[in-house]
Amino acid sequence: MNDQERAGWLAKTTVPTLYYPLRLFRDIFTILSGWLNLPTNIWLNHSLGSRYLTLDRVIFALFSMSFFSTLSWMIMGSMNYFGFRSGVVGGESFGLFSLAFLLMAAWQTWRNHRRPWYQHSRSFGNSRLLPLMHRMAAWLPLDLSKDAWLENRLNWLAYRVVHPALVFGVGWLVRETFDPAFGLYLQISSGAIFIEAHLAFKDRKDRYYDFLDALLDSHALKLMIEGKPTPQKLGVHAIEMTSNMDIEPLDIEETVLATIGNNTQESVAASKLEVTHDHPDSE
Repeated sequence: MNDQERAGWLAKTTVPTLYYPLRLFRDIFTILSGWLNLPTNIWLNHSLGSRYLTLDRVIFALFSMSFFSTLSWMIMGSMNYFGFRSGVVGGESFGLFSLAFLLMAAWQTWRNHRRPWYQHSRSFGNSRLLPLMHRMAAWLPLDLSKDAWLENRLNWLAYRVVHPALVFGVGWLVRETFDPAFGLYLQISSGAIFIEAHLAFKDRKDRYYDFLDALLDSHALKLMIEGKPTPQKLGVHAIEMTSNMDIEPLDIEETVLATIGNNTQESVAASKLEVTHDHPDSE
């Protein structure tokens, strides 16, 4: 149990009336951030997952843009009504961007159904900036040809840093030039992109470490059963257990066959007993 799990258990035990509303707020915020970043993320990535780019998420993304546009008009109108000067909202930007997003989503879905390989269903795609980042990485004074994880690292660098910064910069430019509301929407969307990429990276890293820890634990258990010392390089959580019992190596094949044979004999005996008991001539 890590610190985050301990903190969640402590909060759930001590202040459940505060823990569950905060957890509900976190889940709602995560869902809303996914709707906000989809219209911009679809332009930055390709080969999106089938469960990431769905019809309901596209509809909710369009609804979120429409709601943001309406809210902006209401705020700007209220400011003008009370004598405050406000910038031009420019609702045409939301309309044009919504139409372009809808066409892009249809094209991406058509491309996804025609691809010959299987993409992770929850993947938010591969970065379109990856070829450019490869060219920029070639300028570094390092031999990157031997780095087998280069493309994976560049992808995560694009997801977590380049994409949010690029969308935020475009949003700032739009907000300062001709459409304050739409520029603010793009800046909020950049924050949603950063949050989604951070959560996805944390989830993947946790699953990766859990898999490696399971391998080390199984290796330490195998050495313990064989009566061999566990190397200290495996870490303090993987040291051998002291036991006074002599544990013999386990023959998995023999154990499975014995278990199947015992279960088969018991089931046959039970069926014979049931037939004998229910048969009218058994008395």
